[in-house]
Amino acid sequence: MQHTAILPTERRGSKAQIKLTDAQRLCVEGMKKLGWDIWFVRMTQRGPLVVVCRGDAMCTIDSLGNANFSSEVMVRHTDAN
Repeated sequence: MQHTAILPTERRGSKAQIKLTDAQRLCVEGMKKLGWDIWFVRMTQRGPLVVVCRGDAMCTIDSLGNANFSSEVMVRHTDAN
């Protein structure tokens, strides 16, 4: 049986809860100790995909807890103008 961790988050003005798998939670906890922070979680057909960053570096963590440092996640940028 696989348990999930729940992260409270705000999404486009509404309250949402993101469920991470145990494997993702353990990976994220380890990466936080190394200075990485959760940037966002994207829901995919394969489950939640965690995107973490440290400085200009980005990494994704799949539902099995596998970290991918060469992921090609598309990130939308907005101008503050």
